[in-house]
Amino acid sequence: MAERIILVMVGSSHEFVAYVYLVRLFAFAFVIFVIIDKNRKGQT
Repeated sequence: MAERIILVMVGSSHEFVAYVYLVRLFAFAFVIFVIIDKNRKGQT
């Protein structure tokens, strides 16, 4: 939700928009990585 607030504040035509989505992508990838890592540790 925070990224939507930032997007409203900077406007949609600003080049900063791509960075907001990159932060969201990295956060999502980090969550997936942590879930996979946790599941692998449980199998050994």
